[in-house]
Amino acid sequence: MPFQVSPGVNVSEVDLTTTTPAAAVSVGALVGQFAKGPVGEIVTVSSETELAQVFGKPTDQNFGSFYTAANFLAYAGNLQVSRVVGSGTFNAVAGVPSTTTPTLATETGTAVAAVSGETFTGNGSDTTFTLSRDTFDETLTVTVDGSATTDFTVDGTTLTFDSAPTGTILIDIPARSKFAISQTVGSNDTVSVAGFSIGTDFTVSGQVIDFTSAPTSDITITVNGPTVTSFAYSPELVGSSDDVSFGSGQAGGAEFVARTPGPHGNFLKVYMVDAGTFSSLSSTFQNEFSGAPSAGEVHVLVCSSESGTDKVVEKFSFLSKASDGKLEDGTNIFYVDFINEFSNFIFVVNHTSEGTNWGTPELGTTFATLSSMVYVEFSGGTEGSVPTAGEAISGYSVFEDAETTDVALIMSGEWGDITDGNTVQTHIIDTVAAGRRDAVALISARYIDCVGSNPAADVISYFTSTMTSNSNYAFVDSNYKYQYDKYNDKYRWVPLNGDIAGLMARTDSERDPWFSPAGFNRGVIKNVVKTAWTQTKANRDDLYRKALNPVVTFPGQGTVLFGDKTFTTKPSAFDRINVRRLFIVLEKTIATASKFTLFEMNDEFTRSQFVSLVEPFLREVKGRRGIFDFKVVCDSTNNTAQVVDSNEFVGDIFIKPARSINFIQLNFVATRTGTDFEEIVGSV
Repeated sequence: MPFQVSPGVNVSEVDLTTTTPAAAVSVGALVGQFAKGPVGEIVTVSSETELAQVFGKPTDQNFGSFYTAANFLAYAGNLQVSRVVGSGTFNAVAGVPSTTTPTLATETGTAVAAVSGETFTGNGSDTTFTLSRDTFDETLTVTVDGSATTDFTVDGTTLTFDSAPTGTILIDIPARSKFAISQTVGSNDTVSVAGFSIGTDFTVSGQVIDFTSAPTSDITITVNGPTVTSFAYSPELVGSSDDVSFGSGQAGGAEFVARTPGPHGNFLKVYMVDAGTFSSLSSTFQNEFSGAPSAGEVHVLVCSSESGTDKVVEKFSFLSKASDGKLEDGTNIFYVDFINEFSNFIFVVNHTSEGTNWGTPELGTTFATLSSMVYVEFSGGTEGSVPTAGEAISGYSVFEDAETTDVALIMSGEWGDITDGNTVQTHIIDTVAAGRRDAVALISARYIDCVGSNPAADVISYFTSTMTSNSNYAFVDSNYKYQYDKYNDKYRWVPLNGDIAGLMARTDSERDPWFSPAGFNRGVIKNVVKTAWTQTKANRDDLYRKALNPVVTFPGQGTVLFGDKTFTTKPSAFDRINVRRLFIVLEKTIATASKFTLFEMNDEFTRSQFVSLVEPFLREVKGRRGIFDFKVVCDSTNNTAQVVDSNEFVGDIFIKPARSINFIQLNFVATRTGTDFEEIVGSV
């Protein structure tokens, strides 16, 4: 007890009831490409329905990732998913539209003064005369010996009479009032002339501009196309809320960005109204709210037309324009912060153009009002290229730290096929699973190897000739399955690592992690129409020698995982997945419980407490057929004076793991009628 100076009673408690906690060894993990969903952020899903809601339905580009996840969820209900995207993938964006009037052409018209009394002499034989300047289709005044005539035609500088004139010809050419332009003027185009008004000073007919009075100086003619309304915003990749930067010109100044990247965001629409514009909403949309917002507040509706008709997918009522807007209970209701935290569909990245003082403190502020309802449609969302191996490896980095992510079954999805190599699979084995040392990497053969002319040789060659990894923290299957895609009404070839991880998770639930997930009792795979190749006994022998696990269809018995080897050719107890997972459970559970020994005294009491903590747990595992025997040593023999002085603590735990049956020998012996069985048992 603590020292006391004067008499008194001190009450203290010492908790010696520490037990071993249960370890989570059935949690799946997958990094994949999906139609939508946050990028680089772990999302926990528990069903295929939730998977489709969060990450979208499968497409021809991403079905491998989708069905790897969906197949795992057919056996278990805890999957952590992280989405990765390729280059060129962008979020849809929206905001107040900008209007532009494109200039189609700009030309200069040269002013030409009038020519009066140009004179020619008609000789009665010539019909054509060359004028001193182009007439530009102006109307000429022509007299022959003082008599006006109209019996002629003009083409540029050539004057042609119908019949050869005789006598003095006088010609007056007016100043230029008609200008031809090279650009065809469309019905929706406009023409302007600097310093003149259309309709008053000139008219346009086809490609000719006709002035009421001829210009006395050169003119500038501009042909403009129709006014264009557009959203001129930069493509933007906003993977998650961590990537949002309000008011920084993000997305080129757009006001809203779709919550996740991809073309699905192009179906979104946003309505925003304040007190003065609430009545602009349709009655249907007004009924979504309990009333109009007050001054300084806004309502926001988010709609989607993905189903073919506009559907309200979420709404936000009575949010504040003020940066310090709060409810009575202190809840922040500033519309930017509230939507960015709680919306499932959009981020707000800039105020609307009329919200000139929105986002300032409420005290003393009269907030700008909207002159009209804000209505914006999203665009620019794209699905980029297939992610590269480097992008996939970056995606798996979210699962590398065992202290921040608790996962046990790390699936490789279809990355062997997507990246046409084993770079990603090797990373999952060596860096993620083996680096954590509390998880198993689930690896599948490539589809191209499973459907070749010699699949056994191709699958073996891929894993033995090109992969440098060889680890008991990995489990490799050797086939593909054909299954129905209900979302697209077609059949797909899908890797099996999602199913194998699911079998392990189901085994944990029905038995324990130290039971083998293979065989007819626990290894039957769901939703299989057929497998990519038939594995004979000879094929299975070849695969098993290389630590590759067969997946075989047995008539009337289904498709079965028919091996339980880890991806190592070193003979040891750890070359079986049930032993590897047994030790993951033991190590993870005891290590977690041992954290409470940190900073205690390294003495006989602490060591005895550690032994009494571990032994009951190991006895339970033994009783549940996980181990044959064990011994825990934690005393002065391994906690020597040197260990104690080094501030260390040592506990040695010896385990005899249970083994799964891989080979069965049945001996049938025929004997004579008078033979005593006791005499021959054990001799054959």
